[in-house]
Amino acid sequence: MSNGHDPAFAGSARPLAARADLCALVAICAVFAVLRVPLMYRLPGGQDEAEFSVPGVTILREGIPRVPYVPSRDPEGFFYRYDEVFLSHPPACFYWQAAFYCILPPGYGTARLASGAAAILAIVLIYLVGRPLTGSRAAALWGAGLYSLSRVCYFSAMSSRPGMLCGMLGFAAFGAFLRWRDTQRRTWLAATSLFLGLGGLTHPFAIIYAVQIGAWTLLVSEPPLRRLRNFASLVTGTIVVFSMWLLLIVPYFEVFQSQFFNNVLNRSAPGLLKRFVWPWEAIRSQTRMILEHAELIQTAVMFGLQW
Repeated sequence: MSNGHDPAFAGSARPLAARADLCALVAICAVFAVLRVPLMYRLPGGQDEAEFSVPGVTILREGIPRVPYVPSRDPEGFFYRYDEVFLSHPPACFYWQAAFYCILPPGYGTARLASGAAAILAIVLIYLVGRPLTGSRAAALWGAGLYSLSRVCYFSAMSSRPGMLCGMLGFAAFGAFLRWRDTQRRTWLAATSLFLGLGGLTHPFAIIYAVQIGAWTLLVSEPPLRRLRNFASLVTGTIVVFSMWLLLIVPYFEVFQSQFFNNVLNRSAPGLLKRFVWPWEAIRSQTRMILEHAELIQTAVMFGLQW
């Protein structure tokens, strides 16, 4: 008779455990979809959704992200010439939405469904990243399940804004980086660059996890010259992917300068660049917003886990 210490028994148990994990992960994602998708189609438009849910449609029809019903000609505002091209934010989210508009009718529900699909991918990625980090399948599944129910995931997945897709790409970049760290295969470093670049093409927030992964690349235990080479490869690959935005920026540089600078760099005092030097006002504002969305207990858990 075989027992738990029999190598043959252990070998046959691994596929069973993998299938059990897969079933549990499918169940988590299914519950997420059942609870979220009906609301995606029933809730009224929220913050900026009147603008963020439209460019995916115009990309599908014309190849250009724009908001046809906002014909502003005020160069001091970030709506300047929105009816011609949308450049106040990076465009990857709109191309992601366009894929869903290929098969579903335009509207808030379809645009939010794109965010919901990104959330499901993020749930799976949390499990895939949690396995090597914790060494426990149960901990990875608990992490994926708790994330799927968290307020942080809820608000991002229910909005047509680009935050959910940007976060998912951050998880993907982190997972690829861990694979590179463990295997030293340069294909995984290239994949990390790809995800970082795509994250930057989705939302400026991607700079947060890009800086963290870049710093970690320099801290990996290797000879100094190899560290610098890996860091240079990571940065170069990220810039190459992010530079695809130039295909839209160059033909509409005046529009980009007005929209992006007014919206991201100079939208509210003291502006993004000054915040790097004196960030406290922005930290207070963002902390207040995080508390409103995540509430006290989940905010404390998130920040506690980081420390």
